[in-house]
Amino acid sequence: QPFNIGNDRMSRLWQTLLLMKEHPVFEFLPFEKEILLTWKKYDPVLPGTEQKTDATGFIHYILQAIDDAFIDFLENARKLVRPHNRIEHFHTFNLQSFTRKDYMRVFKSISTATATRDLELGVETGLFEKHGSNNQTTYSCQIV
Repeated sequence: QPFNIGNDRMSRLWQTLLLMKEHPVFEFLPFEKEILLTWKKYDPVLPGTEQKTDATGFIHYILQAIDDAFIDFLENARKLVRPHNRIEHFHTFNLQSFTRKDYMRVFKSISTATATRDLELGVETGLFEKHGSNNQTTYSCQIV
């Protein structure tokens, strides 16, 4: 049973990976935060707990968490028109390695030049660390 107590993180990782195969936005959509905020509602709906085999409650719960995360994401996206706001928001993903292309997947409306300037600003302010150069450049989020 993949949703037994103790396997929560692994099952959420698999959920995220499966959703990412459907659409790349799930890589950056923090729906796990919604699960953590509503933890008391999570355990009772897990299939396999207390002889429960029906996953309907769990599916409804996860879809609501994803919907809430999308709403939060879209509300924050409206605020992300200034470079500082964009880099601070991207920093919350706490990625160990990402590229300019990854950054642009989150901020689809910005140009390559704007993304480069944002990332340079992120490095200057200490939010990101730059690794490599030219087309081999990667970045990582720094602990602030």
